[in-house]
Amino acid sequence: MAAIAPEVKAAYEEIRNPGSTTSWAVLGYAGNTIVVVATGTDHAAFLGTLRENEAQYAYYRVEVETDSGMRSRFALVSWVGPQTSPLTRGKVSVDKPGLKTVIKDYTAEIATSDRADLDYAAIVQKVRSASY
Repeated sequence: MAAIAPEVKAAYEEIRNPGSTTSWAVLGYAGNTIVVVATGTDHAAFLGTLRENEAQYAYYRVEVETDSGMRSRFALVSWVGPQTSPLTRGKVSVDKPGLKTVIKDYTAEIATSDRADLDYAAIVQKVRSASY
């Protein structure tokens, strides 16, 4: 199982902070450690960080309308690029449980190799569907 770098927890807490403008973090591998690859607010930059030949994870905050107004909701994304090797694909099933010991709170989990599933509206829809 991969080690989780301390910076992953810091990025997670930053995204969960209501006063923060950071809305996402992309995580990847540095050897056998899951590290923060990038953080940001721009959705296009988020998509640009995902690699076609890598397994990566992301934690994403979206705002959704609820009966009591706008609320922050969170998605945990497992991205396995379409050109990722079978061995690397297998690492995700082994390493994700360890990652979930740090990234504990999310409304929806998205596992995909299709960028269309990570369109901003698609993420919001997935989170909204899971919220009710």
